[in-house]
Amino acid sequence: WSEYLCYVLGKLPPKGFLMNRQNQKDLGPVVRDCKNGLLATERYPYSIPPETVLRVLRRYAHYYNPTARELLANTAYDLGRYGEAAAIYCEILNDVDFLSIEGTSRHELWIKLADICTEHPEDISESGVDFEGIVRVVLKPTSSSSGNSVQGGGSSGFGWEIFDEEKNNADTNADNEEKEKHQKVKQQQEQLQASLGEMEGTLWTKLAQFHIRMGEFELARSIYEEAMENVTRVRDFSLIFDGYIKFEEGVIEAMMELMNEEDDVSDDEEEKQDENEKKEKKSEEDEKDLDILLGDDGTKSKPSNSNDDDEDDEENMNADVELALARAENLMNRRPLLLNYVLLRQNPHNVSEWLKRTDLYLKLEQTEQAIASLEESFKKVDAKKSMNGSPAELYKTLANLYEEKLKDIESARSIYERVCCQIPQFQFRDPDDLAQCYAAWIEMELRHENWDEALSIARRSVAHVPPSNSTKVTKGLIRSMRLWNLLLDLEESLGAIQTCKDAYNRLLELKVATPVHVLNFASFLLDKKYFEESFTAYERGLDMFSFPHPGGKLLWKEYLNAFDKRYQGTKIHRSRELFDRCLESCPPEDASDFFILYGKFEEDYGLTKRALGVYERMCVVVPAEEKFD
Repeated sequence: WSEYLCYVLGKLPPKGFLMNRQNQKDLGPVVRDCKNGLLATERYPYSIPPETVLRVLRRYAHYYNPTARELLANTAYDLGRYGEAAAIYCEILNDVDFLSIEGTSRHELWIKLADICTEHPEDISESGVDFEGIVRVVLKPTSSSSGNSVQGGGSSGFGWEIFDEEKNNADTNADNEEKEKHQKVKQQQEQLQASLGEMEGTLWTKLAQFHIRMGEFELARSIYEEAMENVTRVRDFSLIFDGYIKFEEGVIEAMMELMNEEDDVSDDEEEKQDENEKKEKKSEEDEKDLDILLGDDGTKSKPSNSNDDDEDDEENMNADVELALARAENLMNRRPLLLNYVLLRQNPHNVSEWLKRTDLYLKLEQTEQAIASLEESFKKVDAKKSMNGSPAELYKTLANLYEEKLKDIESARSIYERVCCQIPQFQFRDPDDLAQCYAAWIEMELRHENWDEALSIARRSVAHVPPSNSTKVTKGLIRSMRLWNLLLDLEESLGAIQTCKDAYNRLLELKVATPVHVLNFASFLLDKKYFEESFTAYERGLDMFSFPHPGGKLLWKEYLNAFDKRYQGTKIHRSRELFDRCLESCPPEDASDFFILYGKFEEDYGLTKRALGVYERMCVVVPAEEKFD
């Protein structure tokens, strides 16, 4: 049969009825052979009418070899049957078990379908393929088991079927097969969703181009806007935005060309009109002379030649051009905000992006939008997942907007009150985040010269909170160095002596103090002439920071110098006890400074023999490398 068909197609003229008849005979017994069944049609593709080729391939693909459907689709596309090619590609994509004999992946099949639908939208619409529905189902698949297909109620419920499929509930085996099919569809859904990183932006762009070729410009714009609001990858956003801006530029260019053509036409019409007016004027003069000769003054009414319609059309065209230019400019101005929105959809816990969004709104002088953006960030950001900044920056920025931009100090204070309480509205991860809010609130009150309010907030920030009315974060405030430093500064400058002493004593009791706090406390007491209390502060500090802590050396030096300056040798025995205590616990590498102080003290207020004994002892204790210094 193959040889016979080759002979017929090669020797005889290509008449449709004869070839169709021969193929009808051939397809029965021979087409089951996958290799030779279409030998004639493949060897002589240009001598057979397109309809015959498609009919042979349809029967072969649908009844004998389903893998040939891809060949059928490619052939239909080559022959200009774009609607049929798209429908076949849809059928292939619905078949979970389909494997391409040409090695085409499902991703490539989707791209082929999108290209066909985009390049030939009218043929696709006439064939009944709902390209927009297909794209939306791919990009937003339904997860419910009762979902519908794109073009009708599907039986799988996963939203991936493009054409209806008949239900087969004959027996239990059929139900099992249906379940297996559902499972395969679900796997295909997961695989396609995993590969959307390479095709999501492409599909949105193809859908917009589909509507552009159909002449539906407003719908194309809405598709672009929807796409930019849904993609989560910068690559997809760039692809969509570039397509959008090229579309707007193309619209402007087309309008400008149309205006230029109309100007050229109008110039030609004006020239013709001037010539006609000259001819009419000459004829009117001749008629006037004739009327004078005949004695008839008959003034004839002249039709008014107004160009109101042309002027209206020109104004409308100018308005359309200005609107298109405004759209393109607005789109370019919105690009940073749209890109920022994409990054926030990627990770809504990115604090720096929320702050950047606020700055973008402020540059556009949209303060209300900036405030609304920060309010939205409080709901979206999770403190445990936050990155690139502290969530406290969001509250501080919002309060700063109310304070500086809107001059509304009460609203700014209410923002801080929402988090600076026993049970904050926002659950911070770290106590330092909440401490930042307290510190910012205190600094705001100081800027507005509310001294008492600032001091009250500082005291409240480190106050003891009952366990029943606190959280883990609020309990940690009591050990926040940020708040303690701020409170101590305010107490020294605004508070009473007793309240300042109480703050330092509580700091030492909680063992949160540093050597610097001890030195500041002792210096404060010395300035207020509380000498013995200052020495007590040194003693308490030395109990906390004894040798070999680095702060121990600093505290001992200041303590000995302050004691020597206060008594100046009047209490020699007490001074010697302090030096002996220091040298007993001091490590050898730090002892040289204290031995020199001790020897100088003995030289000034004590005995020379004791000074020599101190120096001799120093030569024995200090390390060898320091003995000759």
